[in-house]
Amino acid sequence: MPDDPGRDTAVPEGAPHDPDAHRLGRRYVTLLVAGVSVVALTCVAFLLPAPYVTMRPGPAFDTFGEIGGRQMFTFGKGVKTYPVDGALDFTTVSVTRADTHVSLGSVVEAFLTSDVAVVPRDIVYPDDESAAASKAEGQAQLTSSKDSSLVVALRAAGYRVGERASVAAVAQDGAAAGKLQPKDEITAVDGRRTSSAASVVEAVGRVKPGATVTLDVVRGQLEVVLEDLDVRAVKVGMLGSPALVELVAELLADVPALVVDPVMVSTSGHRLLPRDAEAALRDLLLPSATLVTPNLPEASVLTGLAAQTDPGELGRALLALGPGAVLLKGGHGDGPASDDLLVDRREALASGAERQVGQGRGPVDHLVRLRETTA
Repeated sequence: MPDDPGRDTAVPEGAPHDPDAHRLGRRYVTLLVAGVSVVALTCVAFLLPAPYVTMRPGPAFDTFGEIGGRQMFTFGKGVKTYPVDGALDFTTVSVTRADTHVSLGSVVEAFLTSDVAVVPRDIVYPDDESAAASKAEGQAQLTSSKDSSLVVALRAAGYRVGERASVAAVAQDGAAAGKLQPKDEITAVDGRRTSSAASVVEAVGRVKPGATVTLDVVRGQLEVVLEDLDVRAVKVGMLGSPALVELVAELLADVPALVVDPVMVSTSGHRLLPRDAEAALRDLLLPSATLVTPNLPEASVLTGLAAQTDPGELGRALLALGPGAVLLKGGHGDGPASDDLLVDRREALASGAERQVGQGRGPVDHLVRLRETTA
């Protein structure tokens, strides 16, 4: 009778034992356990956070449209704009958030994707930067990118655009805490004038770590005054750098009456301002001035004409630079009298007095006779 394959067949006692079959069974078990372990460890490794972040193309914004309910770009007064019917996209980069960790699997996937970059986390988020700090920095970078684009557009259109270095934020645990404030305008590093954010970074980068750095800053007192008071008129004196000229011109753009005393040449004839500051004053402040009050040497610097040029011609040349009126002070003239010349769009009025030498410096008795006549 044939054996039933469904029944167990007992091995007769005393039958020979096959040791190779036993070793083969243990080998299968070992390989199975090892394979499962490798799969498990691989899965765990791919799920563990890796010290990297990914950078990929972010959303694009139409520069002619709005972002967050506000116009993407505004050019301010004096800039002529034209209607458009197209679009000009402003591209962004999307970076892994500070409070999110990328798994090893995601890193490998991103590495194999052509339009995604993988960079070490500490380059983007140094010292475990918080999500709030990262968001604030991202907003500052977006604003900086918008400003850079705005500058490029204005310069391409032929407008003169200066630069300033402004403090965006101050780390509370940093060396600048309690000394710098947001919106401070940095005008010099260790006594050397700076004119842009890049020049500030370069100047600070030359200082050895741990050494003290001295910064000259312009703080926002003027903004506070303009916000709190109904300012109807402002007189501006000496401004020592292009950055300061640009800042003052921007803050005083809406003041009803602006008097500019372009202090740039001393009584002894020495130039008090660098050339680029003189150019900034001429190009940015004079066009918005209600009245400009230079002496003869300062009028010569602003117009490029010789100081011995007829005062009437100097006054008209100054008026062509944009101010509403010019009071040309004649104390530096060679004649026996100190005659001042007031020039506006309609007429010129000259008045003065014989020179009187006092105890101080500089000419005296501006428009003395005119005051006596109208008293």
